[in-house]
Amino acid sequence: MTDFSQILRKAVGFAATLKVRYKDDMKTLSITEARANLSAVLERAKKGEDIGILSGNKIVQLKPVEVVSWEDSYLYQEYGVGPEDWEQFKKRMESRRQGGKYVVFKGKFHPKQFE
Repeated sequence: MTDFSQILRKAVGFAATLKVRYKDDMKTLSITEARANLSAVLERAKKGEDIGILSGNKIVQLKPVEVVSWEDSYLYQEYGVGPEDWEQFKKRMESRRQGGKYVVFKGKFHPKQFE
């Protein structure tokens, strides 16, 4: 094993023992801590507490996401797209983007120009 790989292993091991904080009010857990208390961790996240799980050199934040039915979704409300139409709609929108049917602003934006 090279000296660099030994140094890297020590650094990774040292970093894993540190308590890393993304935000002052975010509770950060290791994967092992989160797995051991998963039910409690999920309940706290559902109540709005900021919780992150340290995975490698990244923090993955847990937060609840609202799930809505297709009938209440933006795609259905705005475009009338249902689950059976989704693949065709996606292909059509991608071809429009590729076909250059959208105008691209190539200048500089100056907000005062529009006042």
